[in-house]
Amino acid sequence: MTLNKIRIMAGQWRGRNISFPDADQLRPTGSRIRETLFNWLQPHIIQASCLDLFAGSGILSFEALSRGANKVLAVDALASVIQQIQTQADILKSKALTTLQENAYELVQRPPAHWQIRYPNRVSPHYDIIFIDPPFADARLSEICEGLANNHWLKQNSLIYVEKSKKQNFTAPEAWQLLKDKVAGEVSYQLYRMQE
Repeated sequence: MTLNKIRIMAGQWRGRNISFPDADQLRPTGSRIRETLFNWLQPHIIQASCLDLFAGSGILSFEALSRGANKVLAVDALASVIQQIQTQADILKSKALTTLQENAYELVQRPPAHWQIRYPNRVSPHYDIIFIDPPFADARLSEICEGLANNHWLKQNSLIYVEKSKKQNFTAPEAWQLLKDKVAGEVSYQLYRMQE
């Protein structure tokens, strides 16, 4: 299996490379965007519980943990991707990262309590920070966001990061307040807050 590398930018694992497999539509968040994102999140990341949907390379999960997040659930549908993220967590001796091979669209269509029964100790009742970075060719971004909003994955003041193609139309759920909005090349990315 061919492996690519990407570098963690800050925190306890600053400068460490993580490896990830070649996979269709796997597109790690670039360093420039990651730097901006985690500058936005810096006041909120310490002790946060994070959900990384479409985890891919795992770089957002590892960057969050490196900077002080309490725990991360990394979700991806591909077994090879999840196995490599778990391998990297083992190399870094991280007990705070849990991997879950699951279709993200199916995961969020039921409340976390349902998945806690199926995956005890792996799914939190709510998340402080959610990363949503699906393949650009997948046009179901709104489906994921509605599932999160309607099925109690979020709490008041949860932060939701969305990364998408700048060509893709997207309307956030009504209760999500747009905090930040930027474009870098072909990528559009936003940070929202869940309001009451």
